[in-house]
Amino acid sequence: MEAEQIQEEIDFKAKVEREKKAEQERIAEEERLKKEEQERKEEHARQAKEAEWRRREVNSSDKIPLCEREKWPVLEILERSDEENEQPPIICSVRGHPTKFGLDLVKCEIIERTEANVTFNDHEELVSEVLEIKSVHNETEFQDPVFIGIPHFQTRAAANYREVIVKTDVGGAWVDLPTKEVSFDNRKDMKFAQAEVKHPGILVVMSRFKQDYVTLTRKASKITSSFDQRITFSFPKDTVQERQNLLLQVQYVDSGSIQDYRARDPAAKGLLTSSHIVHMDWDSRDILNPVTVTLPCPPNPAKAKKLAQIRKMKEDKMKHPKNAPKTLAELEKTEARKAKKVAKVQQKQQQGEECENDEEGAVTLKKTQNRWYMGEYASSDDDENDLLHFLVYSNGRWNVEPEVHITATKIDLVTFDLPRTCDRFMVIRTRTNVSEDSVAQIGRGLNGYLDKKFVQVIIRQKNDDPFQATLTVTPAIRLEKTLKHLTEEGYEEAPCPPIQVCVTEGDTIEITFRGNIRDLGDNPKQQMPYNTHVHSQLYFSVSEVDKYLQKNFPMFRGLVQVYRKYKEKKAVVKTIGGRKHDGDVEREPEIKEELLCELLLSIPKYHIEPSSIPVKAPIKIHNTTDPVNEDTMRNLATELGEEWKKVAHCLNVHRVRIQAILRNMNIGERTFDEAKFDMLMTWLKRVPKAANKISILGSALTRSGRSDLAENLRIKEKEYRRHEIQAN
Repeated sequence: MEAEQIQEEIDFKAKVEREKKAEQERIAEEERLKKEEQERKEEHARQAKEAEWRRREVNSSDKIPLCEREKWPVLEILERSDEENEQPPIICSVRGHPTKFGLDLVKCEIIERTEANVTFNDHEELVSEVLEIKSVHNETEFQDPVFIGIPHFQTRAAANYREVIVKTDVGGAWVDLPTKEVSFDNRKDMKFAQAEVKHPGILVVMSRFKQDYVTLTRKASKITSSFDQRITFSFPKDTVQERQNLLLQVQYVDSGSIQDYRARDPAAKGLLTSSHIVHMDWDSRDILNPVTVTLPCPPNPAKAKKLAQIRKMKEDKMKHPKNAPKTLAELEKTEARKAKKVAKVQQKQQQGEECENDEEGAVTLKKTQNRWYMGEYASSDDDENDLLHFLVYSNGRWNVEPEVHITATKIDLVTFDLPRTCDRFMVIRTRTNVSEDSVAQIGRGLNGYLDKKFVQVIIRQKNDDPFQATLTVTPAIRLEKTLKHLTEEGYEEAPCPPIQVCVTEGDTIEITFRGNIRDLGDNPKQQMPYNTHVHSQLYFSVSEVDKYLQKNFPMFRGLVQVYRKYKEKKAVVKTIGGRKHDGDVEREPEIKEELLCELLLSIPKYHIEPSSIPVKAPIKIHNTTDPVNEDTMRNLATELGEEWKKVAHCLNVHRVRIQAILRNMNIGERTFDEAKFDMLMTWLKRVPKAANKISILGSALTRSGRSDLAENLRIKEKEYRRHEIQAN
């Protein structure tokens, strides 16, 4: 028995060892497969980048040979239109081999953006419809090259700093295709992005900042940006150890964005101007020598304004000279006087004083004073003193690099030495009283502001059918145009004004309902993607949740909640050399949801039967011996005008009763005289029998400005008493 137990223990340990070894082999195999997949993706990205580099190098050459494919005929695929008189819009243009290709071989149609699941990289924008290319014979690959031209919506202003690129979906990943902008004689008002397509699939046109693909060697070189010729990079000899590629991209920053950012963020009060943001993608993170960078940075607004005034004064003086030409001796004396004042200026400038030119061109001194504000000296808007700061983006945040020395070569041009590689950098100009910590905060805020899209959320109801509503998300600069378009569609009823919110390109806009309003559609949460250049609008039908709620309101009310769903990318911390560890695995971006705003929506109670007209109880006066009878009240109601409410106040008729009389008059078909008669009869029913009704009513009429009617009542009372005496 002991031998059997020992054998069982040995077998159990062997089994555990085998299972442990098998588990280790499985884990190792999974890690190997993950590593191979990661290497495959990196190799695919490297090959795509090299292909793009070669394409850029070929396109940048001065003499490009004319390809035979450029002479192939262009065929157009049009949308189906129900109207016979109008020309149907074009979907895309197709170009193939004249003898082997025809429109009977491919099909192209526009699909919804939600079906394509388009993903966006940083600073990319969708500028076309989403197209799906299909093969009629269900082929997985076209036998001959096919060139697809897709019309896009990029504006002329954006074309100065942005370029278009055609993308296609390959196994869930969106891959860039070599793209060329073309135009056709019969479609001069449209712009096309043309790319060679080898496989059927989904195509879109994206807009991104212009990119420069450069190959670096050990030789000295100078790189000039295609966006702005003033942006240059001077690489000394032996800056890199081996041949490598550099991707350069410039993010456009305009003065309007700077002013808007300063108005929105109180922390950016000290910001004056900013350069463009330069993005760089290096194959290797090591450089041996500093790189000299020349970058345009707008000047101080006060200094630029002053120079413009001086230039204008010189031009006016040249156009309208006041004095005759001076002699040589006078000119020499003037130059000596100017030189002496310039020497004084140079001494005073070191003490924080500024100079200005007088009408004769002479230089005078003017001391600048700082204003005391909130415990510190704050420079005025006319202060020409400023500081330049170099900001670099590393490890997911912006930091100030104080060791980088910036030299202003011109009024709007700066030069500095870049000691090491970085992902992106910029130069900002601030006031002299801004601290270093505030500078980093300003850089982070400016970068975040440029990534945002300020849009207006508009909700409208149809004029002839308030149960039909629409929600539109449009850029703030196109608000007036969008409102005009909604009015033309018949959506003019506005329960609440537009609300401005911040979104990013490619966010999913989702709406839900709260309160006594619900959607009649099958989907409780309607969604749509937001794109700046593509119309983003939702149509829906609404009704009440419970018709017995909100009885005190003339209509049913509820709120439309607007959310945005976005993907939060995880910051990737690159190691030295730009390589990742073997165990590093890219995490999927997290999907988050944020409430943007709530919009009021109300619908009328059309389906509820209105309240019946109240039936007035008949009033009979049993005391016929009094001169104040029904005929007297009707005569008074006919004679009274707008002062009848004042008479009611003098007769102590309650205000609630007056409102009830007016409401009954609005609901039913009662006249204005009947309303005044009801008021007088209300008083008559409440007055005591022993009271002198003629005296009370006459006093109320006199106080209301109708003494004539009071006198008529007294005359009628006297006649009544005389007839009564004669009868007795």
